[in-house]
Formats: sequence, C-alpha cells, structure tokens
Amino acid sequence: MREQQHKWLAEARKDQQRERKERDREEKRQRERGRDRQSRVKEREREAEREEETEAKGKSERDKERQAIDGNTEMTKMLELLDKDFKATIVKMLQ
Repeated sequence: MREQQHKWLAEARKDQQRERKERDREEKRQRERGRDRQSRVKEREREAEREEETEAKGKSERDKERQAIDGNTEMTKMLELLDKDFKATIVKMLQ
C-alpha cells in the first residue's frame, strides 16, 4: 500500500512538473508574441514618421522651386521694363 502511495505521489509530481513546464512554455510564447506585436507597432510608427519627413522635405523643396520661379518671373518683368526703357531712350536719342 505504501509503495502504491509513493508511486502515485511520484506520478503526481511528474504531472505537476509537466504542467509547470507547459505553462512556462506557453507564457514564454505569449511574451514573445507580445514583443513581436510591439516591434511591429514600433516599425509601423517609424515608417509613418519617415513618410511624414519625406512629405515635409518634398513640400519645402516645392516651396523653394516656387520661390525661384517667382523670382525668375520678377526678374523677367524687370528686364522687360528695362528693355522698353532702353528702346525708348534710344529712339529719343536718334530723333
């Protein structure tokens, strides 16, 4: 009878150890899944930040181009005025 009890207790301990190992493995898997999720979320956030930076750079470059075009337009207008004045002056001198 005592031997039987010892066998049962030994089997019960083995079962407890197996269950504990399984629980530990499952907890470890869940922690790893959580880390994977967190890393994916962080990666998405980084990608969004990169896209925003790219858009901001694009906007600033477009603004610079617009300013250059505006400056070129103004210079052209000024040169046209100077050209007209120059022609008018030449015509007056030749008369």
